[in-house]
Amino acid sequence: MRYMSMKKLFFAITGLMLSLNMYATQQVHSILTQTWKDNVWQNIDIEVYTYNGNGHLINTLYQNWKNGNWHDGGLDSYTLNNDETVNTMLYQYWDSAANNWQGSEMDTFTYDDNENITSKLSQEWDSASWQNMDLVSYTYDENNFMITQKNQSWNTSYWQNNMLYTYTNNSNGLKDTVLSQYYGFNAMQNGYYSLYTYSSEGKVLAWKELIWANQWKNFFLHTYTYDNNGYLISDLYQGANYDGSWYNAGLDTYINNNNGRIDTIIHQTWDTNNTWQNSYKDIYNYTTTTGIVTEAPFAYFIFPNPTSDFVSFEVADKNTPYDISLNDIAGKQMLNTGSRTGNQILDFTSLCAGIYFLSIRQGNMTTTKKMVRQ
Repeated sequence: MRYMSMKKLFFAITGLMLSLNMYATQQVHSILTQTWKDNVWQNIDIEVYTYNGNGHLINTLYQNWKNGNWHDGGLDSYTLNNDETVNTMLYQYWDSAANNWQGSEMDTFTYDDNENITSKLSQEWDSASWQNMDLVSYTYDENNFMITQKNQSWNTSYWQNNMLYTYTNNSNGLKDTVLSQYYGFNAMQNGYYSLYTYSSEGKVLAWKELIWANQWKNFFLHTYTYDNNGYLISDLYQGANYDGSWYNAGLDTYINNNNGRIDTIIHQTWDTNNTWQNSYKDIYNYTTTTGIVTEAPFAYFIFPNPTSDFVSFEVADKNTPYDISLNDIAGKQMLNTGSRTGNQILDFTSLCAGIYFLSIRQGNMTTTKKMVRQ
């Protein structure tokens, strides 16, 4: 049983700090989830994160709230390769009868020479050995953008094809569409089709999913809004009626703290009285660490890296303008923020998996950081 919440994990994976002298950074220590019940917020579960000395996530502990106390539920443990890429992810559950952790599932990753993930093998523990379960394989184009993802499951002695995802990019190199198909008896069958729209700054404004029912029909729609600093503040989720029109389903509201980081995400649902009702919320708690590094000419903080969604960029000097550009491994520019001050969130959701180079220029000083889009 897997306890991992990928939506929470994208902000929990560690970041990397760089500064001229001393840095002080905050990593996500825990995410507390509470439910709205009897007109008050009540604890449900908590995720607690542990990092190694280089700031990479190595453990995630999942606990459930019961009878006024926290009880262990799950534990994810990560092993890293020499280049700090993830080698394995072990998922365990707490056996209260045996009073210890029991192996449940494990993912093993492989990479190409450009550090692109080429496969993820999922296995389950059968009390004596690891048994194959699922295999995900990835391919990339000459720009290191992911173009296909194939999902297979183990059928006694061979890998059986299940799903194929095909990605296309728009003229700016951003993810434009994703076609999801499943393997039928004689041919590929359409499943879902995702389309993305962007602002002039390259921020995702909408993600629409279509479903195949002898023709493409509306299925769901996410609409994103941002504040003046470019921080994500809301995600409106709508489902499709039979006639293709949209109805409200869910709303996520993001509240940032004074540093521009996420403090709370409030999740609401649309009820029959046509009002938003609280469902649950996630509360982020951060820890501060310090250290000394010398390779960067000015102080800034980027997290998470690797990322699968958004990247938080924080700069120590909130008044001096800077600009950020992001290039792919072939040198093609994927993002340019123009002149900015203060913190901001960079949107990586439209990018395909691969390696990118983030250049930050402030005055006559420039530094470059390698970023990994998972």
